[in-house]
Amino acid sequence: MDIEGLGRITHPVIVVERLAWPLLLGYDAMAIYGTKVVAGRSIVTWDWEGARALNAHLLPDPKLINEGVDVLLRLRSGLVGYSGDVAKMFLHIYLRPEDRPYHCFLWRASPQEQFVIYQFQSHVFGNKGSPFVALYALREQERPEVEGGAQVAETLAQSTLVDDVLDSADSVEDARTNLEAVRVILADMCMEVKKCMASHPQVLEHLPAGAWAEELLDVAALSQDSQGKTELRALGVQYCPQQDIFTFQMQIQGEGAWTKRKILRVFPRLFDPLGFLMPYVMTARCVFSAIAREVKGWDEKLSLNLLQRLLRWMQQLPELGHIQVPRCVKRAAGARGATLHVFSDASGESYAAVAYLVTCCAGGQSTARLVLSRGRVAPAQTRSIPRLELLGAHLGVQVGKTVEKALKVKLTDTHYWTDSLNMLFLLQNEQRRLKTFVNNKVRKIKHTTDLSQWKRVSTALNPADIAMCASGPKELASRPLWWEGPAFIRAPAAATWPQAPRFQPTEEGLKELRKLEQVFMGGGVEKGEEEILPFQRWGTWEKAVRVARRVLTWKHKHQKRQPPTTWEGERILLRQMQLNQWQVL
Repeated sequence: MDIEGLGRITHPVIVVERLAWPLLLGYDAMAIYGTKVVAGRSIVTWDWEGARALNAHLLPDPKLINEGVDVLLRLRSGLVGYSGDVAKMFLHIYLRPEDRPYHCFLWRASPQEQFVIYQFQSHVFGNKGSPFVALYALREQERPEVEGGAQVAETLAQSTLVDDVLDSADSVEDARTNLEAVRVILADMCMEVKKCMASHPQVLEHLPAGAWAEELLDVAALSQDSQGKTELRALGVQYCPQQDIFTFQMQIQGEGAWTKRKILRVFPRLFDPLGFLMPYVMTARCVFSAIAREVKGWDEKLSLNLLQRLLRWMQQLPELGHIQVPRCVKRAAGARGATLHVFSDASGESYAAVAYLVTCCAGGQSTARLVLSRGRVAPAQTRSIPRLELLGAHLGVQVGKTVEKALKVKLTDTHYWTDSLNMLFLLQNEQRRLKTFVNNKVRKIKHTTDLSQWKRVSTALNPADIAMCASGPKELASRPLWWEGPAFIRAPAAATWPQAPRFQPTEEGLKELRKLEQVFMGGGVEKGEEEILPFQRWGTWEKAVRVARRVLTWKHKHQKRQPPTTWEGERILLRQMQLNQWQVL
C-alpha cells in the first residue's frame, strides 16, 4: 500500500454527560501530513512544510445543506409535526476503490501488538465531501411508485439538515404516510430512520419500538392527556410533543471570575434560532458588545458596572420556564388565506425585525402567531438613527423572504411595517440623490419589495420595538403584542389599518441626502463668461461658435492667456444652455 494514503487521524467524540451513548468516531481530514525521504527511507511527518491535509485536495462542493431556520419553519407549517434521524448516514455511502487509500488508519488492540492498516470503505464524518455526497444520494431517490413518493422527494430535498428529517402535514394520515414513505425509501439504501417523534401518537403507532425516540417509552407517553412531560430536541430546540410546544431552559454551572472568554463560552448555550426570545437575547448581546469595547484582554476581569448588567441578565434565566411557544403557526386546517406581516424598528444600540403569519379560518376568524424574528447589535462605528432604521427595514425584508421561501403556507400578500417616517421618506425618494450607504440599502429593498407593501405603524403598536427593550422571560411571556402582533393585523378589512401620514423627514433624515451641485459639461470655464454671450441672436450653431470664440479671443488677449480653441467656444455655449434649461434640485 502506498504510504501516501496514511496520516488521517481518527478521534473518539466523548461527551461526559452522554457516556452511555455509543462511541462516535471523528475522522480528522484536516490533519496536515506528508512524506519526506530521510536516509533513503520515506517517513510520514506532520512537521514538514510541504505537508498538506486531505480536505485541501478536495474541490469545494455545491451547497446542498438546508438552513436550519428553513427546516424549522417547515416543521411549524402543518398541524401535525414529525421528525426522525438517519442512523449512521455517511457510513452507508460507499467510497470509490481509488479513494479508499486516502482514508486509512492504524489500529491495534493492545500496546504489545503490531499496528494493522485499515481502509474505510464508506464516507466518514470529518471528510469535506461527505455531507454533499450523502445529501445528493438522498435527493436522487425519487420513487413515484411508493405512496406519497412526490411528497417524500420534497421532504428529502427541503426538510433535511444532513441526517435530521423534520417536516409537517395538515392531517395525521398525511404525516403517517409521509413518514412511512421516508422509511421505505431510505431502507432501500440500507439506511434506518430512528429517534422518530411526532406531535400525535397515531403517527408512530405502526413503527417498531427501535424507531422511537428513547424518551418516548410508549404511545401513552406521547398522548396529550398524559400527565408526564417529555422534552426532546428538534435541531437543538427543546420540544415537548405531548403539548406540541417549544420550551426553553438554561443552567449556568461553574464559579470563578467572569471574563470575555467565559461569557463567549456560556452565551451560545441559549439556542433560539427562530428568535422567540429576541428581547431577552438582545439584552445579552448588547451587554457583550459593551464588554468587547471596554475590555481588551480575553481573561481580564469585568468592571463593576458591566458585571452588574451581566449578573442581572443571568438572574432571569430561571424564568425561561414561563416561555412556551406553539409549534404550529396555524390553529386549524382549511384556512382560506394567509398573509405575512413584518415589523422593523431600530434604536441607538440595536435594530430588529419580527414576522407574523395571519390566517383566516373558515368561520371568518383570523389568528396571528409569531413566525420568526431577527435582531442585530448596532455597528461599532457611529450610525445615525435613520441609517439604523434603514438597516432594520433591510433586515425585515430578509426575514420576510426567508419565511416566504421556507413556510409551507400559500401567502396571499406580504406587508412591511415601520414607525420611521425617515425610512419611508428615503424609500420613496426618487428625485434626490442619496448618500452611497443609504442608496445601496434602498436599492436592495426596492429590488425585492414593492413600495406599496410598506406602511407606517405607531411605535406603541410596533412589536419590533419590544425586541430592543430589556425584557425578562417572565415579562415577555405576558406580552401578547410580541406573540400575536397588534390587533389590527387580524382585522378582516385593510381599511381599519393605521393610515400613513405624509412622509415628512426630520432634520436627521435630510442629512442622508447628498448635497447636489450644478454639474456642467467641460468644466474649467470661469464664472460669468456665459453672461457676455447672448448667443440667441445668431441663427446657426456654427455662427454662434465663431462669435463666442472671437469674444473669448479678445478676453484672453487682455488677460494675456492663450487664444481659445473652437471647443472652448462650444463649451461656453453648452454651459449657457444648461443654465437656461436645467433646474437645480
